[in-house]
Amino acid sequence: MEKITVVVPTYNSEDYISPLIEDLRQIQNVKFILIDDGSNDHTGEILDSINDARFNILLSAHKGVSAARNLGISLCVTEYITFIDSDDRIDTLAFQKIVDNLDTASGYDVFSIGSSFKADTFFEIDKVNLIEQLLMIGHNTEILPGATSKIYKMSLLKKCQILFPDGVIVGEDMLFNIKVIGVATSLCVLSTPFYLCRNNLKSVTRQQTYDIEGNQTEFLRQLRSLLNSIFSEKQFKKTFQTKSISSWVEISYISFLTSHSIFKLKKLRASFSSKIKLTQLLSNNMPMKQKGLGILIWFKMYLIVKIYFYFHQMKLEIDNTEVDQFTML
Repeated sequence: MEKITVVVPTYNSEDYISPLIEDLRQIQNVKFILIDDGSNDHTGEILDSINDARFNILLSAHKGVSAARNLGISLCVTEYITFIDSDDRIDTLAFQKIVDNLDTASGYDVFSIGSSFKADTFFEIDKVNLIEQLLMIGHNTEILPGATSKIYKMSLLKKCQILFPDGVIVGEDMLFNIKVIGVATSLCVLSTPFYLCRNNLKSVTRQQTYDIEGNQTEFLRQLRSLLNSIFSEKQFKKTFQTKSISSWVEISYISFLTSHSIFKLKKLRASFSSKIKLTQLLSNNMPMKQKGLGILIWFKMYLIVKIYFYFHQMKLEIDNTEVDQFTML
C-alpha cells in the first residue's frame, strides 16, 4: 500500500527527465504524478512513453510550477506528499529507507532534510525559529526553504487548504513552507539526505525570463501578510525588515547575473535604497558575502560588482562543464 506520492512538474525538461524517471522506477510503495506544464520540446513524449501503472501522467497548458504542484496536491490520495524538480535526481537507497520508515513517525506533520543531524530528530515546532530558518535569516539552516527537501502530511494541507501561491515565480517554495509551519504542530528532521539538486545554469532563477522586480514586490507583499498573521508585532517587524533587505540584495544579484546590465542594477539600487536605510543594511543579519555585495551596490561601486560577477559567472560555467554537478540536500 503506497503511503506517499511524489509530484514532479516538468517544463522543457527533455535533457534531464529520463535519469530522474529511472531513479523513480527503483522506488517501491510510492505513487508518482508527473505533470508536464506545456513543454514545447519532447518532454511530453518522454512522459507518454512511461509504461508503469504507478505513474499518473498529465499534460497541461503552461501555467507555471505552482499551478502544476497544486494540481498534484488536488490529485494526491496518499497519506504523504513530496515534490521533486524535473532537472534533479534522488539517492534511491536513501529515499527508499525514508519511505519504508514513514510508519514509525506517522504523528508528524512535516519531514525535512537536515544533513547536519547525526540521527533523525523529532521536536515540537518553534515557529519563530523555523520560519527564520526558512527565510534564510542568520546562519542556522537546519531547515531549508525549498519544497523539494520536505515531506508533507496531506491531511494538514487539505484541512488548512494550503497551496502554492499565485503570482510568485521565484520564492513560492518559501511562502508555501511558511504557510505549512504556521499551522503545523510537529516536525521531524531527517538525518538521511536523499535529494540531489542539479546546479543548473538554465534554471528559472538564472534566466531573465520573468519580471524580477515585479516578482520580488509580490513575494514581499505575500510574505508581509503571512508573517503578520503568525508573529507578534515586534517579531514581525524585525523578521520582515531583515528578509526584505536581504531579498533586494538577492534580486540585484540575480538580475545582474542573468542580464549583465548595469542599467538594471542601477534601477534596482534606486528601488531598494528608497525603501531601506544604510544603517539597516549594515546591521542586517545576512551572510557577510551577501552583505558585502549589498554595500558595493549601495555605494554605486558598479565596476567592482561587474568584475565580481564576471569571475563568478566563469566559475559557474566551469563547474557545469562536461559533467553534471549536483548538491546533496
